[in-house]
Amino acid sequence: MTYELYIEIDSNGNCINHPILGDNLSDALGIDLNNLPPNYVPFIRIPQPSTGNVFVEAVCSYGQVNGAYQDIWTMQPMSDDQISAIKTQIDEQVATIIANREQIANTALSTAQLNGDSNAISVWTDYINTLSSFTITDYNNISIPKLPKLNANSSITTGNVIV
Repeated sequence: MTYELYIEIDSNGNCINHPILGDNLSDALGIDLNNLPPNYVPFIRIPQPSTGNVFVEAVCSYGQVNGAYQDIWTMQPMSDDQISAIKTQIDEQVATIIANREQIANTALSTAQLNGDSNAISVWTDYINTLSSFTITDYNNISIPKLPKLNANSSITTGNVIV
């Protein structure tokens, strides 16, 4: 199987349809890849670039660049309605994550209280308060507070601090 891509073009050099694998072009349409008809040309797949912004879409079209047919990526800002919908979706996902972490933290706090572990009580209380006050300030860089972890010597690790 070859992973070479080809695309059909019209008489003006405009791309028609989507790129097709060489094997599919040969097998399905009986086209000899060593003797392509003028309406099929090699195609270069260009990876989708990262927009770096959750509210910008990378939109793909096909065309000729420096003599080669390839993907052409453009960055397009989303509409206000799209941005609002994405923010709502992210807000809901973050709320679910926070609720799950609060449930875990409350269980750990109850256990610490039963065991009389004042260090753990302090860590879990602080963590629950941190979660309760968490707000999203940058939708492109969301950092929900991570759960404190119990390390090998039974100390609780919160970020870089061992309690």
